[in-house]
Amino acid sequence: MRKMKCTFTFSIISVYETLKYFGLLTSIWPIFSKNRYLWVFMKAVYYFILVNYLCVFIPLILMTLFNINTSATVTITAVEQMIIVEAVYNLLYTRFYSAQFKSAVKEIEEFFKNSSPKERYILDRYATTRTFFNIYIAINYFVAIMSFNFGQLFLKDRPYPLNLWYPFTIKSQVIVVIIYIHQVIVITHTLILIVFDLIVQIFLWTLAARFELLQADFKKTASEMDLKCNIQKHQYLIRTTEAVIDFTKYMILKVFLAVTILVISSTLQILHRGPSTIIVQFFFIMKIASMRAFAYCWAGHSLAEKTGGLARSIYNSYWINQTQRMKTNVLIVMQRCQKPTVVKISGIISSLSFRFCVNYFYMIYSAFMTLRAVLEV
Repeated sequence: MRKMKCTFTFSIISVYETLKYFGLLTSIWPIFSKNRYLWVFMKAVYYFILVNYLCVFIPLILMTLFNINTSATVTITAVEQMIIVEAVYNLLYTRFYSAQFKSAVKEIEEFFKNSSPKERYILDRYATTRTFFNIYIAINYFVAIMSFNFGQLFLKDRPYPLNLWYPFTIKSQVIVVIIYIHQVIVITHTLILIVFDLIVQIFLWTLAARFELLQADFKKTASEMDLKCNIQKHQYLIRTTEAVIDFTKYMILKVFLAVTILVISSTLQILHRGPSTIIVQFFFIMKIASMRAFAYCWAGHSLAEKTGGLARSIYNSYWINQTQRMKTNVLIVMQRCQKPTVVKISGIISSLSFRFCVNYFYMIYSAFMTLRAVLEV
């Protein structure tokens, strides 16, 4: 009996346009329009969101300070603070690096616009294999948002979604409703974390796909003119990749620092054996954080794998019986391709890959066990 194969595919353009829509919705997408009114409106929305986060972050800090000796409360507020800090960092990062962001967006849109059917097929294949996993992350994040927004309905001692302490007495029911709605808006807007993760990853996927296409071009090299053209493509791709890595590396570093705190704090909170609602909330936070780290490692590994495979593709081209000049150029390019272009941060991330992913989660496990012994959880 023949096995049925899933033929459903995602279009890279559809995925990109969806991310662009959510990027505009969360105020992280660069503004290209010269319309003054649109620019002012987007700026107003941006600062409104920042103020909203600040109005939540300060009470979270106060809650931590007044309950510093209660480990269960500290772990809850640590997770909530980290999520808020991440969201604010994303907002500020896209403004401080707006020029690099715009450059990366223009580059990827230009490539999509001029891509051939063959190139589009490779891009759609990358989009399909990665998007299913990221949709799964997004679904989990949606469930987590809903559990935080409405979880307090099952908790008698928490009237609000977040574990905050306000320096004033709240007696008016109107103020209670306003605070509740405000916290729901802030929690929902933290969708910005997943959106920006996908934006960074789609940059890396596209670059990996372009290096794969270049491998095919190098294999078909049969003349000095073909070799020269492919070398120029290779040099351009290296410059583009280095520019994207330079733009995204501190965002990637932030993600792994945040995931460390989120996974450890969430796991400690689960071990406190509190109400089932809180256990469900923090289980999803731990699960999502782990999957986010893996998704970045997957994207980085794909890029390193494709850039590292160029040398073999060049070796398999038709260069043996060519001129001495072409042989020399081929050997030079092969030597250059021995060093793959990888996502790295000096002294912290040697190469974003599956190997790094394994070492990273082992480090988290070691830190968690040490902290658990200290706190006697």
